[in-house]
Amino acid sequence: MKLSIGALKQETGLSEEVKISYPMADTEFRNEKLTFLGPVLFSGRIKNDGGDFAAAGQVVCDIEATCNRCLDPAKIHLDFLTEIYYSYNAEEKNEKTDEEYLPVDNDEIDLGEGLEREIYIHMPNQILCKEDCKGLCPVCGQNLNHGECRCDNLENTMNPKFQKLKDLKLK
Repeated sequence: MKLSIGALKQETGLSEEVKISYPMADTEFRNEKLTFLGPVLFSGRIKNDGGDFAAAGQVVCDIEATCNRCLDPAKIHLDFLTEIYYSYNAEEKNEKTDEEYLPVDNDEIDLGEGLEREIYIHMPNQILCKEDCKGLCPVCGQNLNHGECRCDNLENTMNPKFQKLKDLKLK
């Protein structure tokens, strides 16, 4: 989603309020398919910061992915504050600062690219369908959230190196 910053580039300190509903395409992240359940909402300001630009505001979106434990669908709600930086000299800025700058191209910034990057940064490390997800039975593959499995073979699947730990008594 490209936004024109032509009017903002005239004077340092100028800013403009922005409210955007951005339809994000389904994507892949860490080999997992992410399905956006609606548009990504951005509400904030774009500011001329001495020839560079900053888009600061709140990002809200809902995503569906696969639970890492049981493989059921998992819904993720993200709601975070962010600041995305843009520069006409993005490559040069990236070499000299710790902040990552995205390029300004023909007096336009690509807010969609910045939002996508920020969503990836704010994704949870582990995607779960619910906090107390029980996962799958390691023997038969039964989803333990949907019911108990009838496996008697759990002891037979234990690594023999750990068999003695089973008899360990803790004080």
